[in-house]
Order: sequence, then C-alpha cells, then structure tokens
Amino acid sequence: MIRFEDALDKVRPNTEWLCYGATLEGLTFMDASIVKPTQDEIDQAISELEQEALAKKDAAQAKFAALGLSVDDLRALGL
Repeated sequence: MIRFEDALDKVRPNTEWLCYGATLEGLTFMDASIVKPTQDEIDQAISELEQEALAKKDAAQAKFAALGLSVDDLRALGL
C-alpha cells in the first residue's frame, strides 16, 4: 500500500516537512517558500507509485518463472 508520505516525497523530493493526520490540511513544510502540493498531485503520485510497485512485482514474478519457480514454490520456501 502506498502511503501519503511516499507520494509527498515523490512530488516534493528532498524537502523537510511535518504532517499531522496524513492529509494536506495537516502538512507544513519547514521551508515556507515550498508550495504545498494539490490533492491532484498527490493522487497522481500515488497512482504512479502503485504502477511502479506493480511493475516490480510483475518483473520479479517473471524472473522466478524463468527459474521454474511458482508463487507456491516461494511460499513453501518462506519467501
């Protein structure tokens, strides 16, 4: 699951901030010159991060399949 904080780091990288309640209303940047992102920016970042995570999962499963391992095989190994 992608967290609000992950999306915030994606849209405003290398910034310092405080956030209460994981919402834009509770967000304060330590540098007052940084513009608070919009909800649309956060939503877009969440979508992109979810797509990236899915692509990584698919790539990993393809590599395991190339080795002849299934998801059930991995579970049996405790992975």
